[in-house]
Formats: sequence, structure tokens, C-alpha cells
Amino acid sequence: RPAALSGGQQQRVALGRALALDPDLLLLDEPLAAVDSPLRRSLREELATMLRGFGKAAVIVTHDLAEACQLADRIVIYDRGRVIQAGPKDLVVTRPATPDVASVLGIPNVLEGTVLGTTPAQLRLSWRGRELVAAREAGPAEAVHPGSRVAFFIRSEHIGLMRKDRIGPAASRQLNLLPGRLVGEVDMGPWLALRFLLDGDGPPPPRGYDLEIHISKLVHEQLCVHYDRHWTVSVQPAAIRLLPSATLPPRSPVPGRPAEAASHRLGSLSGI
Repeated sequence: RPAALSGGQQQRVALGRALALDPDLLLLDEPLAAVDSPLRRSLREELATMLRGFGKAAVIVTHDLAEACQLADRIVIYDRGRVIQAGPKDLVVTRPATPDVASVLGIPNVLEGTVLGTTPAQLRLSWRGRELVAAREAGPAEAVHPGSRVAFFIRSEHIGLMRKDRIGPAASRQLNLLPGRLVGEVDMGPWLALRFLLDGDGPPPPRGYDLEIHISKLVHEQLCVHYDRHWTVSVQPAAIRLLPSATLPPRSPVPGRPAEAASHRLGSLSGI
């Protein structure tokens, strides 16, 4: 009986009824929102297989980035009815156009700095009293000059904690080594979000820490992070990415404020 169906069965039946009409365009609004995480992963795989066999266009509305990436060829991000970025999914995920888009994509380290110098291969940035070296990429996002204020981001999973036994004269020659301390952590299940505050003087960052670092619980245990809060972190130059609209006006607000997730949605397009 219908009332006896589980959530996953109901989702499958609803999808079957929609496909039975052989539509030219399939619209799915939050198709997996009402099921738990393990079932959602299973249904997502089934849905991806089905959409590829469907052979027609589908529009999927979701707040889940993993769902959009697995199901879509293109991603459209909109806020309050206004498209703020659209394009192939790999381009949208790796090159968010604005701090708001980066926040929707789950990138907490959206930062602001000043260009100190440029070479054909690198950018030197001043940030929080430190110098960072970023790999330079071709394109309009890199059309910056010394003195320009820019917005950039660093993915949390691309920041590494340096092992204590590997910090020495050799390590001092590495780029982008940042000493500081851990001021908090959030348990996210299989991994942890560490809050890192740089050493040094100057006004504290608005959110109380400078960087959010994501590591697995296994790495957290192996490094004995819980025994020592003072660490040096490393950031590879290629992990520092300027936002495409990189140059900021002289007195713009500091980017990186938390966005309200409920006000943003991801529209993923499949089969187009």
C-alpha cells in the first residue's frame, strides 16, 4: 500500500511515474532531500545511471553540492532568483566567480590581500602581515598589478599541518609556511574542521581565526594534534586561487562572510 512505502521507495515510484510519460525535459526539485544519508548516496548512484540512460535533458534543483557534481554536466548557482554563476561543473567548482559563490560551494577560506609583485609564473601577495606566493594562471583573473587589492581562496583540504620532525632549516626554504595555533575544532564525522589563528600582532580576524583546515580523524590521531595546539601549516602555491573578478575597490568590505545557505540554490543540468 502507498502508506507502507519507505522514503526511498516513494522516491523511486515518483521517478518512475515521471519517466513513464517519456518527457522531453525532466524537472527534479530536491529529489533526494527526504531520505537519510546512506540511502541518499545509493539513490544518487541510481539516479545518475538512470539520467544517462534517459538520453534527454533534466534540470535538478538541489542544495547539495555533491549531488550536483555527481548528476550534472553544468551547474547554475542562483540567489534570490538571480543567476550568480553558470557553466560546466568543473569550471564552476574550481573557479567561483565571487565570494558568495565560493561560500555556496563550501569554501570557508575566502580571503583578501594585496599584490606585492608578479612574475610570469607567480604572484606575491601580502595577507595578514604575511607574504604568500601563488601560482599564476593565464586569463583575466590574473590581470593584476602591484598594489592591487584582490580576493582569493584556499580550499580547507589543501592546507597541511607540518609534522614537528620536519620543521627545520630545509623547511624554512619552502613557500607559504604559516606558524600559529589551533583555537578550535568542529567534529564533522569522518573528518575535523580545525580553526587556525596566525601568530603575530595586528587586529584579530572577524571570525576569530584565519583559516579553516579539514583533516581526517586518522591524520588527526597520527599527528597527535590533541596534544599540541601550536603548529605550522603549509599551503602550496597552486592551492591559492584568485577569484575571477580579482581586483577589489579600495574600501570594499572584507569578503568571506558566511552566506545563508537557505538563500542559495544549485541548479544542475544533466544530459545537455
